[in-house]
Amino acid sequence: MARRATHEITEGLPSVDIRSMVLQHGAMAADMRYRGQTFAVRIVWTPCHYGGQRAWFVCPVCGHRRAVLYFANTLLCRTCGGLNYAIQRTTEGNKAFLRAGKLRASLGWQTALIDPCGDRPRYMRRRTYDTLVRELHHQTMAAWAAYRKRMERTMERAKTMIERWG
Repeated sequence: MARRATHEITEGLPSVDIRSMVLQHGAMAADMRYRGQTFAVRIVWTPCHYGGQRAWFVCPVCGHRRAVLYFANTLLCRTCGGLNYAIQRTTEGNKAFLRAGKLRASLGWQTALIDPCGDRPRYMRRRTYDTLVRELHHQTMAAWAAYRKRMERTMERAKTMIERWG
């Protein structure tokens, strides 16, 4: 039986992002230092549509262009390391809760869904406000539906366990 690869989360892993580096134009390599080790990483440049050039790291493992490389015993890209973003390991129901919280924050309200709704923020256009409130309502309904479904499954499991174990 083939062993299924486990995917770690990128959060908490040290990384280096080429977009935050100051590079001399035309640089071909960069030396990265981490925990006493030095990693030499090749850099390639691609032309941008409106002029100028963009720098990319070349992943030492797969050779593909990447903007971010991670330190995990060696320097590698997210794909080679089998790394996921935290949101990729979140269920659809939890994503709806997160989206609703972000919408409430953009309206200047408390982010918990049980908190009361506030007023329209000062200087926010009414059309923008109405759009955000409609989307908030949609995400809140999706979040509560996912919560209800999860509770129904939990109750079914509890019922089965009570029947089985008396």
